[in-house]
Amino acid sequence: MTNMTKYLTIFTSFFLSVFFFGSFAYAIQSDTTYEFSLTNSPKKIIKSFDNGALTFSFLPRGIKGSATLHVQKKSKDSLDTHEQVDEYLEHISQIYYFSVEKNSALQRPITISFSKKAIASDKGIFVYYYDPVVLQWKKITTIRGKSSLTTSLFSSKGMIALFRERGWVDGQTVIPSYLPARSVYVVDKDATVLLAKNQDKKLSLASITKLMTALVFLDHNPGWDTSVTVTKSDDTLPAKVPYFQGATVTTKDLFYCMLVGSRNNCATALARSTGLTQKKFIEQMNAKAYDLGLIHTVFADVSGLDPKNISTAKEFAFITHAAFENEYVRHALSVSNYTIKFLNDKKRMYGMKNTNLLLREPMKNTAMIGKTGFIDEAGFTFATQARQDGKEITVIVLGAPDSDTRFRISKMLIEKGLHGTLAKKRPSVAQKK
Repeated sequence: MTNMTKYLTIFTSFFLSVFFFGSFAYAIQSDTTYEFSLTNSPKKIIKSFDNGALTFSFLPRGIKGSATLHVQKKSKDSLDTHEQVDEYLEHISQIYYFSVEKNSALQRPITISFSKKAIASDKGIFVYYYDPVVLQWKKITTIRGKSSLTTSLFSSKGMIALFRERGWVDGQTVIPSYLPARSVYVVDKDATVLLAKNQDKKLSLASITKLMTALVFLDHNPGWDTSVTVTKSDDTLPAKVPYFQGATVTTKDLFYCMLVGSRNNCATALARSTGLTQKKFIEQMNAKAYDLGLIHTVFADVSGLDPKNISTAKEFAFITHAAFENEYVRHALSVSNYTIKFLNDKKRMYGMKNTNLLLREPMKNTAMIGKTGFIDEAGFTFATQARQDGKEITVIVLGAPDSDTRFRISKMLIEKGLHGTLAKKRPSVAQKK
């Protein structure tokens, strides 16, 4: 073997070993699991992973006893179907799965920071958390520091990552797949579909369920001045009028309380005021959905707290239209504030603001109403309608990542719908095959 051949062989072996070793090292790195022991320390515990890309901070006495923090890098390809990220989100960081070995060990929130070292601009970038309980990515509060993006989380496990929200509009065209919600549906008064994203996907409704509760109540209204005394069974729900048990109010006040402030105990008491049991009332809700021809819509309670209140954006547009045609519903949803008066205590009253924040930024010469909803399983939901100069646009948003986003989506789509710039309809995401 000549010297040249020998050197060539050595070089080739070295190159291949570096190549395969490098590939192997990268594969190991992408699946690396980090572990760190945690104790009930009187001092703050700070631990960085992945060459400083990710930092966990535990407050003093933040851990009960001892536990182990596990952190694992996950590739996009390794995510399960239900863990996939919507198209409107662009991956910026690695995805990290973390868990604190003992659920009971976590006593105080964890501070998690992502380094900005490799990020040219943090515009539109947010920390997202994948909740393994509700199987959904959620945008969480993101604090923008000089060298990091930071959040606080009181959870013992889940996935966390940085995502940039893509633009929703390309020139004058709305890109349905980039709309940051699980389902969006826009229709005009002639039932012309202007935009749709996953319009046939069955999703949880949250408190927009109360629109059907309102319709069934109106079918069995005992009279607006009928007095109702709130019982313990009415008053055990969150998002309620406080100290309401034993109060006597009119059905009108309960109706407005349910729609304006989205108070759950008002919805329960209002349903009971009809003389129907809650079971019979819910049966009436489902019967009305059937009468409207809705085959994917099912109701399980009157307030929307039960995640088994299910519909599609397309079907719920029919419920929204039916509810918004009623003058009592329209008026209740159009007021910015409402005050309940207690019949059995003249000195007591309770004021509330409308949960529809779009009422606080009205559009010129436009009548706009809407009903909001939120539970963990549903995300943020919104059913809204706007009328202007004989035009009518209805927008249904299901599964938005946060409250502000559902309002921004709806306002943008209403403006474009009223101005005719949604008329050149793009195919829906569900239709793109």
